[in-house]
Amino acid sequence: MYNLLVMKLQNGFAPIVILLMAVIGLTTALAGYSIVRPKEDKPSTSLPIPTSTPALTPTPSPKPTTTPPPARRLVPSSAPAGATIEVHMNNYGTPITDTSLDLTIKNEVSGQEQKIKNTTSNWSLPNFNPGKYRFSIIFPMEKYFNPTRSCEGCQNKVDISTFNTCGYVVDVGSRDTISMTCMLGSPKRLGQPSDTQGSTSQDTTPPTTHIYYPQPNGSITYKIDGKVCAIMTEPTDDSGGQGVETHYRFDEGNWQTGVGYLCADALPNGPHTLSYYAKDKAGNTESTKTISFSVNIAGN
Repeated sequence: MYNLLVMKLQNGFAPIVILLMAVIGLTTALAGYSIVRPKEDKPSTSLPIPTSTPALTPTPSPKPTTTPPPARRLVPSSAPAGATIEVHMNNYGTPITDTSLDLTIKNEVSGQEQKIKNTTSNWSLPNFNPGKYRFSIIFPMEKYFNPTRSCEGCQNKVDISTFNTCGYVVDVGSRDTISMTCMLGSPKRLGQPSDTQGSTSQDTTPPTTHIYYPQPNGSITYKIDGKVCAIMTEPTDDSGGQGVETHYRFDEGNWQTGVGYLCADALPNGPHTLSYYAKDKAGNTESTKTISFSVNIAGN
């Protein structure tokens, strides 16, 4: 009876079981479809993520610009153009107003030459154009001699002085200040000794000799009539210089008698000595004196 009951139950529930199995299968199929079904594309609200990070290129910072300071002027812009040149001439400090003397200026490049008369013993040349110039004063040697000279502020100066010329060749810059000085002495030629000049009854004083060129430890820089000469003025003597004879010698040479210009026919460049003394007609004799000097003559 039990087995019959079971069989009845089985036969009565079979359709229900089959129905439940069908429902379960459908549900499983629907679930699988929802899993594999592609999702619809929806607009994205997020920013796209780049696949690679671009390399960052640094922006160069601008280099600071430096402006050089303006060039510094050596002289104010209001300064006058050209050089300032002063030429002075004197006789041991005393102005020379001899109007026969000229200042000659020559441009060494162009050859242009100008002569300016002497009026006050001084020449002032403002606003002088730059260049290479020759400045010279020519004098008669029977009236003057040139023991010393100078050229202050001169560039590349060349002393061109001779027995009758005082001067320099110089380079003149646009802002130069030049001061040139020529000293001109006045030599007096001595007279030959004379037994008839003056009185000797009361003359017991020896004469004194004055050598003006060269100065002690100075230089002889030019020749006179082809000879190397020292220059003296009239000796001081009670007789007034009349009848006085001067004896001299260079180095250890022979003694000679001079009459204002004490010369040697030849004397090489270099150091030398000059010894001298004077004797008046009364027989008074000066003590011998010696000075040292040098000869520095171009082409000697």
